[in-house]
Amino acid sequence: MAVYETAAKILLKARPTRLQLADRLRDPVPDGIELYLDVSDISSEGWEDRLVDTVHQFSVPTGFQWIVEGPLRSLDGSFFDISMNTPANREVMRRIASFGRRIGAEAAVIHAISPVVSADDFCDAKHDEVLEKSISILRYYTSLCREAGMVPTIENVPPVTRMREGRVMHSIVGMEPGDLIFLGKNADDVKVTLDVSHAQLYLNACHSTPGQVEAGLAPLVEYLSHRPRVDSLDEYISLVEDRVVEAHFSNARGLLEEGMAYEEGDLNLDHLAVRLGQTARFLVTETIEPDPERADLMREAQVRMARALAGRGSS
Repeated sequence: MAVYETAAKILLKARPTRLQLADRLRDPVPDGIELYLDVSDISSEGWEDRLVDTVHQFSVPTGFQWIVEGPLRSLDGSFFDISMNTPANREVMRRIASFGRRIGAEAAVIHAISPVVSADDFCDAKHDEVLEKSISILRYYTSLCREAGMVPTIENVPPVTRMREGRVMHSIVGMEPGDLIFLGKNADDVKVTLDVSHAQLYLNACHSTPGQVEAGLAPLVEYLSHRPRVDSLDEYISLVEDRVVEAHFSNARGLLEEGMAYEEGDLNLDHLAVRLGQTARFLVTETIEPDPERADLMREAQVRMARALAGRGSS
């Protein structure tokens, strides 16, 4: 059993593999696990039965929570894009919902992302067009999730998206709190997974000038300087707090460094755990591990977040 009592549940992150699940489910057992489904996990013949069997190999305590997160690539090999209502993207959503239903997941997560290679593509008109185009497929996603008994959420993205492939890309939408609010109001009340690391990177970009960053990022910084201003992470949270179902926790620095250990970046994660723990249902550790098979940094975050929620943190 978890060793703390709090309204918010603290979850670890894992891929749906036997090795990672065995590691995440050792003592102290977390309140739950968020399963990231890479496109390779949901592509091969018999994938769903195989993943469900893997999950069901493990015994979990009563009240244990599962969440499922969708991939950054789609089934046709392209990057997943919420503005593209394609058969491949719809099938990704259907598979997420089907798997989540079979394991009794409480919520699902997809990224509020429309990837582009160059920051030169940013402009207000393109931003607004992509947001509008995203509504139809998000409505499909919300209906699938609710039929499967899950809360549908979308996750904010950073100004530079590595796509879990070490790339340098960007997203036309999904950085700003206004995007999450707009999509929630227009896409059947889709909820929010707030990644605090991504939000801090966005704020760092907002507070930069073109001359302070490398040339390839200057158009992005220039674009953000003309967008609605958010001055702090607390302000960001205040704008979306009523929509947040879960939060992803790791630290961040600069414009590129995300998924950092608990105390290594710009964020006071104790403070954020206490604040978001009052309203979010789930707090998910999402530090990048040197060895993905061992959640050493996530375990550190699990303990630190629990202490903060119990009133024993540094904030």
